[in-house]
Amino acid sequence: MEREIAANELEIKRIDAQMEEEASNYERLQELLKEKEELKAKLDILYEKWIELAEIIQ
Repeated sequence: MEREIAANELEIKRIDAQMEEEASNYERLQELLKEKEELKAKLDILYEKWIELAEIIQ
């Protein structure tokens, strides 16, 4: 799970960099923003699961 979290965080950073490069391309920015929002939602779920597991272990 930690690997998946790290991969999602890395992908969000990659998208942020692409957004800077595509600053003048509105359509591409919209696509990237949608991807980023989807990844953030997935990341939120992963963090929730990770917290739940950590609580079970304690």
